[in-house]
Amino acid sequence: MVNRSRDFPQNIMSLIINEAIQLSKNRGHFLAYEVAKNLGFPQGPIRKRLTTLVKKGFFDKKKEKYALNLEI
Repeated sequence: MVNRSRDFPQNIMSLIINEAIQLSKNRGHFLAYEVAKNLGFPQGPIRKRLTTLVKKGFFDKKKEKYALNLEI
């Protein structure tokens, strides 16, 4: 049986936001797989949390690219 319940840290959203800021400094956008790879988590759960952050207004999404909706 596959264990699909992976424990994520309590501050996973903060980690995602911080990583997104770092990735988008040069290009202005980032991809979900880049965040997942840099944080060492599977892409699916990271994409799910990114979707939540898009709904809350932290990021904008156009096709597969995410862009910051924050003032740095």
